[in-house]
Order: sequence, then C-alpha cells, then structure tokens
Amino acid sequence: MKRIGKEYTIEEKLKYLKYKVDHEDTPPSEKLDILEFLGHHTGLFGNELNPRIFLRELHRLTADIDPKPKEK
Repeated sequence: MKRIGKEYTIEEKLKYLKYKVDHEDTPPSEKLDILEFLGHHTGLFGNELNPRIFLRELHRLTADIDPKPKEK
C-alpha cells in the first residue's frame, strides 16, 4: 500500500504540536489533548514510555498536519 503525501519525522510532528498549542486558533480541548499526551509520554505521571502507543497517539494528534503552518 503506497502512502500519499509527505512522511513527517517525529521531530517535525512534535514541532507541529508545539505550534498548535501556541496558536490562538487551536481550540482549548485540542490544546489539552496535546498537553496530556506530552505529559503522559514524558513520564510526568510516572508512566513508562510505550513506543507503540506514543507513535499511535502522535499520529492521531498530527493527522491534520499542514506542511507550511503560518507563523504568528
């Protein structure tokens, strides 16, 4: 199965999440989802990193990634 579009690195996806949290047009509920994801997967809540879950959640949160997000 061939993927359509660009493949993004984990670093690019994390930068995109930071952009979304910082952007005023991102709904508060989406910002909270991103912050919970980051807190959970950095061990903030005492959880060990599960790479499979981390990547699945990262993909879910960046499914709408824009190749050229507008700067503030």
